[in-house]
Amino acid sequence: MFYFRRIQILSIDQDKIKLIESLYTSNILKFGNFKLSSGKNSPYYLNLRIIQSYPNVFQAVVKSYLDMINKIGLDNFDVICGIASAGLVFSSPLSFLTHKSHVYVRKYEKTYGLKNSLEGYFKPKSNVLVVDDIFTTGSSIQKTLDVIDKNSGIINNVLVLINRMENTDNFLIQNNIKLNYVFSIVDFANILYDKSLITNTQKEILLSQFYL
Repeated sequence: MFYFRRIQILSIDQDKIKLIESLYTSNILKFGNFKLSSGKNSPYYLNLRIIQSYPNVFQAVVKSYLDMINKIGLDNFDVICGIASAGLVFSSPLSFLTHKSHVYVRKYEKTYGLKNSLEGYFKPKSNVLVVDDIFTTGSSIQKTLDVIDKNSGIINNVLVLINRMENTDNFLIQNNIKLNYVFSIVDFANILYDKSLITNTQKEILLSQFYL
């Protein structure tokens, strides 16, 4: 049985440990009172947009996404779809490196021009890999699912860097969509604590919204 303050790091390799340390030193982690894009309040915030300003860390993050894509299988999707705006930081280079078509879903529907919600050429019945930075409530992914569905696309896999593990993936399960992630907030908190980069109190804050 797991207790949220004594969760062990399970099967996480040295590359991921180094990646988590690099992310921390890039100042992605902030403690305080934050309202997330979903509207949910959180005692911590992970700013992955800043990674694009650190080329070495950015390269390592993109490689970690690529490793996950290889596990998913390049033949199992036709198009990479980024979610604006943080997801685009990672979906664009992934499209280039995998030679897959790239589209993205706008955060807000345009009220001018073509008034598109989905940007880029999209062929109906394409199988789509959705890429975002973090999975929290899944609200942005739900919107993406709706937009892709309206364009006669298929989503079987979602890929993120960090899963905040807040038990909000029921709609993915209901739609037979697999949530793939490089590491969880549990891995993140435990590794940072084991490396003496955060205090026990900060570790508990990171795990306070983790759902067992």
